[in-house]
Amino acid sequence: AGKFGMMPAQDATPLSLILTELVTNCVEHGFEDRKQGHIQISALRASNDLHIIIEDDGIGIDSEADADTMSAKSSGSGLGTQIVNTFVQNDFNGSIHWAPGENGGTRIELTMTLRAAE
Repeated sequence: AGKFGMMPAQDATPLSLILTELVTNCVEHGFEDRKQGHIQISALRASNDLHIIIEDDGIGIDSEADADTMSAKSSGSGLGTQIVNTFVQNDFNGSIHWAPGENGGTRIELTMTLRAAE
């Protein structure tokens, strides 16, 4: 195991789907009128607690109100975002928060609890 530690397969699969969907969302929506952009993913793990930040320099979201709408489980946002919310809340007893980035773009913060590795 690397310094990040072991992760049960039942966590690795939904986590990979979450990250894939969020990065795809950054590319498809954040960079829709551009040929290039930057996405940064940071992860911090302490025991079974996992904190992930995804930031892009795309077109961003309009306001905190939009961010709250995207974070709401019952939102009218895209199916991919609803699936991500469901995985984060149900599989990891976690939370997701969308916000405008400090220098434009979008910032997504995920806080989750992993199962204990066997």
